[in-house]
Amino acid sequence: MCFGWIDSTVRALNEDITIQRFCKRRPRSSFSQPNKERLKWLLKHDMIHPAVQASAKKVLSEPFVFPTDIVEHLKADPLVWTHYQNYSPAYQHIRIAYIEQARKRPAEFEKRLANFLAKTKANQQIKGYGGIEKYY
Repeated sequence: MCFGWIDSTVRALNEDITIQRFCKRRPRSSFSQPNKERLKWLLKHDMIHPAVQASAKKVLSEPFVFPTDIVEHLKADPLVWTHYQNYSPAYQHIRIAYIEQARKRPAEFEKRLANFLAKTKANQQIKGYGGIEKYY
């Protein structure tokens, strides 16, 4: 299922099953947070070929860094912070990484942050694409 460095594509096999194909990546390529969470899940469920488990573990060894300004926004409202802390670490990482990706586009960054804060305040998780909520 996984061959060396990974890039993924999620496709429907049929109405009930989706499959994910991982293929080689360039050495300097970065990995999206959803793909890192998928890898964690696949490793946990022993679904990665033993020949490439070491490379998958290397990708996952990098710690997730929470941007302090985003965390401060979350902590500014006690209800938001309480709800946020109840979400799984995978969900937290994916959502914060999604906001952080827009850092160089201030309007989009603020839009994503405001949406995340509003949804979190209402205690609603944001659904992902490609069935990513499976990994929350």
